[in-house]
Amino acid sequence: MKDEEWKIIDRVKRFLKVFHWNNMSARRKLNLCEKLANMFGVLYRYHAREMPRRLAILKDIFCKELAPPKPSEFARIKKDVLAVNLVLRHGEYKNYTVREALVYGAIVLEIMFWFFIGEAVGRRNLCGYIVPRTYISKATRRAIEKKSNQSTL
Repeated sequence: MKDEEWKIIDRVKRFLKVFHWNNMSARRKLNLCEKLANMFGVLYRYHAREMPRRLAILKDIFCKELAPPKPSEFARIKKDVLAVNLVLRHGEYKNYTVREALVYGAIVLEIMFWFFIGEAVGRRNLCGYIVPRTYISKATRRAIEKKSNQSTL
């Protein structure tokens, strides 16, 4: 190639670099909402792709773990309950290692939490029962009736 052709190629390259650089600097920055929208779009697409597989796994776990015991399992359950009863009566829990004690303690706590969470669900309130403001107990009604009967006599 001739020197002139190299010069032209050089000029074109420089022009393209300048043009590309100007395009890069001319782009506006994304604001916070646009960044969040891009981020949530990526997360949504990922979870939309993974959800069917995860739901199948979850359904499988629910069917196995939350199913009621089968009649064939009743003998094993009875044996386990009797074993726990013997351990508590004879004080064999004193011979447990720290790890075993922590595991059994965690199981007891889990069962207790089931009870408390079940109570909260049954009450439909976290702190106590919801009592209507117009509620009057039976004892209070009787006391009011006695006072009204005494005042009328």
